[in-house]
Amino acid sequence: MTVRKRRLSVLLTVLVAAVALVVDAAPAQAGAAEAVNRCDQGLVPEIDTTVTVRANGGGSFPAEAAPRNLIEQGDVFYVIPLTGPGMSTANMGGGTGSYGPDGNGQPAPSGWPFPGFAQYSSVLRFNNNPAGWVGNPAAATGFNRCVRWFDSFPMRLLFYVNDTYQADNSGGWDFRILVYKASAVATTAMDNCWHARAPQAAETIFIQGNGGGSFPSGGNPPNAIAAGNVFSVSASYWDKVGMGWGAPSVGPYGDSIPAPGNWPFPQMLQYSAIQRFNNNPGGWVGNPEQAALFGGCHVWTSSLPVRLLFYVNDTYTGDNSGAWRFDVRVYR
Repeated sequence: MTVRKRRLSVLLTVLVAAVALVVDAAPAQAGAAEAVNRCDQGLVPEIDTTVTVRANGGGSFPAEAAPRNLIEQGDVFYVIPLTGPGMSTANMGGGTGSYGPDGNGQPAPSGWPFPGFAQYSSVLRFNNNPAGWVGNPAAATGFNRCVRWFDSFPMRLLFYVNDTYQADNSGGWDFRILVYKASAVATTAMDNCWHARAPQAAETIFIQGNGGGSFPSGGNPPNAIAAGNVFSVSASYWDKVGMGWGAPSVGPYGDSIPAPGNWPFPQMLQYSAIQRFNNNPGGWVGNPEQAALFGGCHVWTSSLPVRLLFYVNDTYTGDNSGAWRFDVRVYR
């Protein structure tokens, strides 16, 4: 999705805003250094997700209708282009050809969206909502490494396609996004998650295209995540769910297009997996979220224990087929 300036909605008292997911911040300088070390060591980050940059519309991190500023000063991020045999490519339409995120390697002339950058390539911009652009455009493939964010503005990542006409394009590119939070605190549970040690609870769940799912699985699951627990919900991005007659087969982020008002979860992505935190028997805790955002190590700080309930953002699920696989781990 192409997302420009919108109203600021940063609830970063939590790791992922709106769901109470971050513990108290460590001293900024020490936290930043530790975030760099964890990235350099290849430990599990606080956020691990894969987003799609559509050839006819771009994309964002986080993959939302109005992306939040999830990268703060001192955080370390890593943008990994998923390229190679069997990976995604973008068809530029009109017989132009299909390319990876580096485009055709030829600098774009004046009159293109990003002159000087490779034609038909993916271009990344840092953006603060609502202040605007932070820094200059850059090749999206140039951040395939640990990068510390020094600017005082928190930001989101907006991806663009360097093409003079995008309407006839199809396909897109996938980027895996890792974020190591400078504010993370090394509790025992968090340290175990960072090092991918054996969790206290784990289950592979399948979110059915025609029915959703839950963690723990079952008809009326108990609460399984309590205050101070660290949890990870890791999606398999290669699983596709068929969305029925005339609709695409998609991964857990759906078609990356915000749903209109008559859909079950308006402004969340069409045909995507939706995650809700629910206390049994108290009810909902926080707002609906894109389920694919919760790879990595997340701290639950609400006093209410919860279970995870999953839904499919589709106006009619009866003709859907297949399931998405998610690996859920809980450290206590």
